[in-house]
Amino acid sequence: MKIVLLYNSAYLSYRYNFDLKLLRKFEVTIFPNLVRRLSLESLVESIDICSDIDFNNQNFSSSKINLYKSNTEIEDNVSIVFSKFFSIYEGHESTFVFLNPLFPFVSIEHLFEGYQNVNSGKYSSASGGVSLGYDNLYDKDNIIDWGIFNVVKKDAFLESNSRLIDPTHVVKLSAVELISLRGYDDIDLYDLIVNSGML
Repeated sequence: MKIVLLYNSAYLSYRYNFDLKLLRKFEVTIFPNLVRRLSLESLVESIDICSDIDFNNQNFSSSKINLYKSNTEIEDNVSIVFSKFFSIYEGHESTFVFLNPLFPFVSIEHLFEGYQNVNSGKYSSASGGVSLGYDNLYDKDNIIDWGIFNVVKKDAFLESNSRLIDPTHVVKLSAVELISLRGYDDIDLYDLIVNSGML
């Protein structure tokens, strides 16, 4: 399974009002911890980090990790961001798991569930969220955050210019996996979970 982590510090500052202190916490502690956790998983073949900052100083020891210089702008929507990644990617894999690093607690098992369903051709795309058991993405009783993670095939994405291609598999996530780091309160919760040994 190939995981892609897209990181843009300028976008975080613009979209979520991250100040320098919060950015530093994310870049020095949270993001590297996520990368190291993923790299230790046998189901993960490679991790592609596409970022506007240089993570080489983190001295990631895993050969699974590939670093790319981001060419995105803060006003780019998700389709443009994905397209720009594919424009600089030189590998031959067809199925990609785009994980939002603001959701650092998503389990490998759930990422792999989405990957398997798309890679096998059973579904055309996958995304994480809370589902009440309904397969219809547009059912009003389903609660889905399209920004947690997305699984797409490169060719299908480039053809449709969308990360949601029907049929889409919704991977049901736990409450902890749904925790996003979009502010100081969220960062405090991150510290509480990590320090408590809940994961």
